[in-house]
Amino acid sequence: RYTRAQDQNRPGLGETETEGYHLLAASADYHWRGLKPLDLWLFAKANNLLNQEVRSAVSFLRTFAPEPGRSVVIGFRATY
Repeated sequence: RYTRAQDQNRPGLGETETEGYHLLAASADYHWRGLKPLDLWLFAKANNLLNQEVRSAVSFLRTFAPEPGRSVVIGFRATY
């Protein structure tokens, strides 16, 4: 998923300007039913792959802390 936000250069009273940014995220999963009655899900998810500093124009915390940087999650889930 790709998200593009433009500069916020016309803020309201008491607000601050924010720079635009590009976000890229990806995810994949695989469902394996090879061990009856066990179902296995393998998954991977990556956020902010471009590792950009993101300060959302609608966040009250934008002047104090940016959004999280690059992250990757890998895991599995089993049900029976």
